[in-house]
Amino acid sequence: MLVGGTGYHLPKLGLEDGNAEIGMWIAADEAGQGLGTRTLRVLLDWGFSAWPWQRLIWRCDTRNLASARTAQKAGMILEGTFRSDGIHVDGTRRDTHLFARLRTEYSPQPPQ
Repeated sequence: MLVGGTGYHLPKLGLEDGNAEIGMWIAADEAGQGLGTRTLRVLLDWGFSAWPWQRLIWRCDTRNLASARTAQKAGMILEGTFRSDGIHVDGTRRDTHLFARLRTEYSPQPPQ
């Protein structure tokens, strides 16, 4: 059974600028059990230890409170909110939170 998916998404410049975005989805019946937070922490650890990332970002719809909380629990910093920057699946305009973490401010977190 597939419980979710995750990965690093590269900007147009690829590896050159040292930035990547972390994306993730979790199956609805697996949500709320801490899997997203644990996975995000692993991706931050791996991204700053085995990959050349200098800055990792996480974006989420402002209505997705669970996703925002996942970023906060993993130690990411809310840098801003993009107002009316996209269209939600229901056709309404949406706002997006942008969280980030820098290599220079990161230290591995103990598993929880």
